[in-house]
Amino acid sequence: MPYPSLDTIDRHIVATLQEDGRRTNVIDGLPGLGNYHTNMAVVGPDGKLYFAQGAATNSGVVGLDAHDLGWLRRLPHNHDIPGIDVTLAGATFESVDPRIPDSGAKTRTGVFLPFGTPGEPDQRIPGRVPCTAAVMRCNLDGSGLEMFAWGLRSAFGLLFLPDGRLLATEQGPDERGSRPIGRAPDMLFEVVQDRYYGWPDFVAGIPVTDERFLPSHGPRPSFVLADHAALPERFCQLKSQRLRP
Repeated sequence: MPYPSLDTIDRHIVATLQEDGRRTNVIDGLPGLGNYHTNMAVVGPDGKLYFAQGAATNSGVVGLDAHDLGWLRRLPHNHDIPGIDVTLAGATFESVDPRIPDSGAKTRTGVFLPFGTPGEPDQRIPGRVPCTAAVMRCNLDGSGLEMFAWGLRSAFGLLFLPDGRLLATEQGPDERGSRPIGRAPDMLFEVVQDRYYGWPDFVAGIPVTDERFLPSHGPRPSFVLADHAALPERFCQLKSQRLRP
């Protein structure tokens, strides 16, 4: 199924739709113009609006898959935004530079950085809101935006249970781009405030360095973050199950 054109879909807003067809933007300017967009919104038992913001990239680094999907050509400055301060391990990924057609030129790109910008060991990337790969919440009028949980690559579906717990279906990373991850499952998480859910270095609580995630092409994935111990308590996983082959 082809991806919708950026000209025909709003991937970076949360809006209300009236019965007469009028649309009112509740919150806009979200970082949804990447691989994954601003996802499902749901009102919580606290009366706040919860919504998921997908990652801009497959696994933290802007690669040629972003060019193939179309957005790198139009948004060369775009990249993932962490929801909390992170320290990079310094990994950079080499690829052909499609910005210079037919030249064979190569470039190197770091994690949480624009395409063609290499990362440095121990480089600090400040977190901010709005961010990518997160569940965020705000008041029903769009005020009071805050991050609820981070490290969810693409929490496509959100649901509050009668007891008030928030569930999210999570799309695992794919075997593509500059940092392919092999055979990653989709997951179901209980999402708890201020928890970190692992992306881009863990899948269902398992390090991406595990042999089960070895891609059919490219090297075994390595960690791109250097400060796992400094991140919030890592996982509150209600259930993880394989939803696709």
